[in-house]
Amino acid sequence: MSWHVPTDREWANLLDKVEGNTTYTVQTGTGWWGTDAGKKMKSAGTFTGTDPGDGSWLDHANRGDNTSGFGAVPAGYRRDNGLYFNGRSINVNYWSSSVGSSGNAWYRYFDCTHARAARYLNPRSLGFSVRCVKD
Repeated sequence: MSWHVPTDREWANLLDKVEGNTTYTVQTGTGWWGTDAGKKMKSAGTFTGTDPGDGSWLDHANRGDNTSGFGAVPAGYRRDNGLYFNGRSINVNYWSSSVGSSGNAWYRYFDCTHARAARYLNPRSLGFSVRCVKD
């Protein structure tokens, strides 16, 4: 049994399945896409206490309802200097295995204030989350 980090196209296919259309597979640039796939893929947990690192989203109307069963939690990301994490309780970034220009790679971004999901390029030196897909 083997596993792999999904390509940008595999991410698009998953988001289209959740969204119920072909919004993500036709995207050619960066930015926010679709209408509600991000909300459907985020866990339903809500952060209201004093520790934003408990795996729950900051309380917001678009925080997540997990109707897809994916259950993305707001892990934030490690800065490229390795010294601290950014965005816990607010966002999660998932790498794809698709390399862009100048050492960058494509990734998918979910945050507590958007129901949509985003697609961007960033340096591979950042510590983002990964999703593993069974071959």
